[in-house]
Amino acid sequence: MNFNIIKYTLLLLLTAFIFTACGEDEESLVDVDDDRVGKVTIRLHNEFDGEPIQFGKRYTNEAGNEFELNTWRYYVSNFRFRNSQSGDFYAVRNSYHLARATEDETVFEISFEIPEGDFNQVEFGMGVDNRANTSIDRKGDLDPANDMAWNWNVGYKFIRLEGDFFPESGNRRGLVFHTGENANYKIITLPTQDFGPLEVRVDQERIIDIAVEVHEVWKNPNTIDFSVEGYNEVMFGPRSAEVAENFTQGMFTLRDLN
Repeated sequence: MNFNIIKYTLLLLLTAFIFTACGEDEESLVDVDDDRVGKVTIRLHNEFDGEPIQFGKRYTNEAGNEFELNTWRYYVSNFRFRNSQSGDFYAVRNSYHLARATEDETVFEISFEIPEGDFNQVEFGMGVDNRANTSIDRKGDLDPANDMAWNWNVGYKFIRLEGDFFPESGNRRGLVFHTGENANYKIITLPTQDFGPLEVRVDQERIIDIAVEVHEVWKNPNTIDFSVEGYNEVMFGPRSAEVAENFTQGMFTLRDLN
């Protein structure tokens, strides 16, 4: 019996209990009038150095490592929009989305309805929050059939990034970044001030374009060097925390409001 897994499972359950007991909404969350909503579509542009990501292409990271990618999938969740006049947030309920890029499509779209109004901030989580991360007995994008759950049945991989690393000497090595754990769930906040407010109107669609810079997974503030032992395959522990910290430093950039 693996006591580390048991200890980690108990910690997850305790965290979820405390989180629920404290109440779901400490900030003011506006209600939705079903007759006064507009459609918002978020387009996630998966890129490397500002260009659409290409699987099988040879890239070089910040540390000078050459590599190729063949898989890029990640969870974004708990979308919220801050009203520019009242300061209240509208939170999209049960918003867990498994974003991804494929060889044929590098832009991933998410759509939902939110109440009409002017909004000056978009917020979401990178990963899966504590409550959802305590069990993989779920459907939709959280279904374990999507190959984003750990094989010991508790918790999700927040990112799944895989490929090949080509060291300066020796044979190619696998490149595997599967980060998860509650402590690595990060909140991404994108103010709209450079584009004005997000004006949501009844029966209209607004599009939010967000660049997702894959290079930032290994770049800022922690430069990840694949040639250092253990850093071409990262799943748990301090190395995983270093990668997760990079999620919040330029990985997501608001590109346009349409």
